[in-house]
Amino acid sequence: MELIFAAIAAIIVVIIAVIGIIDGFSERMKKRTTKWEQKITELEKRVDELEKKQK
Repeated sequence: MELIFAAIAAIIVVIIAVIGIIDGFSERMKKRTTKWEQKITELEKRVDELEKKQK
């Protein structure tokens, strides 16, 4: 009986750990995407400014 409870508790812990890992990974990817979007907009602004200077 105790072995069954220990196995159930272990399964619950593994499920919680997997959910945490997936959540952390998705959060990291979201931050990375936001960072790249900011860099792209900054570069687009710089290109626009340089094009205006040339005209």
